[in-house]
Amino acid sequence: MDQATSVVLASAVAGFSSAAGAALGSVIAGRTARDQIHHTAQHEKVTRHEVVLAERFSCFKDKVNDAIGALRDIEHALIDDEPVSGRPAKKACAAVWTSYHDDVWSTGRREVILAANEVRRHLEDGLAAIEVLINNPNEAKAPDSESMRAWSSCLGRIGNAYQTTSRLMGEVIRGADL
Repeated sequence: MDQATSVVLASAVAGFSSAAGAALGSVIAGRTARDQIHHTAQHEKVTRHEVVLAERFSCFKDKVNDAIGALRDIEHALIDDEPVSGRPAKKACAAVWTSYHDDVWSTGRREVILAANEVRRHLEDGLAAIEVLINNPNEAKAPDSESMRAWSSCLGRIGNAYQTTSRLMGEVIRGADL
């Protein structure tokens, strides 16, 4: 039984006329409806905020995946003795930097900003490691070479930082509040 119904019944029991009880009930029902509309609007606002966060975070993750793919493409091309250029990887890493500022930094979520910065920083390290391999392509064919170990290590750090960032992004989206 909602508040309006309770008031109408209480009014009738207390001896109010049915018109007075109905008027009082409609006032309370109006307040209840306004409260429900306000609650619904707040819920929609939070939902829209969650969608915006998810879109921004997804854009950053897409750029990171593109950069990792570009770096891996160079690695495979070097191993297969194909001609390579570091330009696509540099562009992809620059896109991560832009997305970091546009999509992550702008959310103001400190924990995600710090984690995403680690991903970005490790990508820069990975780009430097790939540049060494581009300059020494024979090292790319030797999995135990110092340059390949450095690249593999960078790739592992990128993966770990990416997983942490993704987890934090998910937590922020699920717990989005205004």
